[in-house]
Amino acid sequence: LWRYRVNAATGEVIRDVTPGCEDLCIDHPHVNPLFEGRRECRYIFASLSNEVRCSGPPVGYVRVDLATGETQKWYAGNRCFCEEAVVVPKTAYAWDGSGLGGIGDEAGFAAGAA
Repeated sequence: LWRYRVNAATGEVIRDVTPGCEDLCIDHPHVNPLFEGRRECRYIFASLSNEVRCSGPPVGYVRVDLATGETQKWYAGNRCFCEEAVVVPKTAYAWDGSGLGGIGDEAGFAAGAA
């Protein structure tokens, strides 16, 4: 996951890997919609394929703490595939929200939510 930092005074743009995401293969990153584009944004929620930088199907979810680089990962299990995460804010605080997503169980042909 790339992070862009823009210096509005000089126009300088710095692109680097988001701390905590160096080896993650993730897709569809989302933040609390009340904090999109703001430096106060604290967490990113995304679907997760693996931790070895290799493209694959989404089989879990990750929450990345932008302040510390800490990640929390959850995997759905064998033959289960995850949909795009949706962030649902609880309050106007950057840390207060939940990531929701659908899961398809290909072994049992069932669907659910995490």
